[in-house]
Amino acid sequence: MRDVVPQPLACLGLAVGRRQPVTCLIKELAAQVNKDYEGKDLLLVGVLKGAVMAVADLSRALQRH
Repeated sequence: MRDVVPQPLACLGLAVGRRQPVTCLIKELAAQVNKDYEGKDLLLVGVLKGAVMAVADLSRALQRH
């Protein structure tokens, strides 16, 4: 049986069962957010306990406008 990670968890940077480091996933997510929110305002909110580290890494990876 192979490990399957639900896509939403992978997007959150939880690299359970994946070989990519979390930083690589956060960079991929930041690239997608940059593309989707180009020219728009963006508000990042961390909801889960411990999310502040992931949200901080994501905010550093995003392009500044």
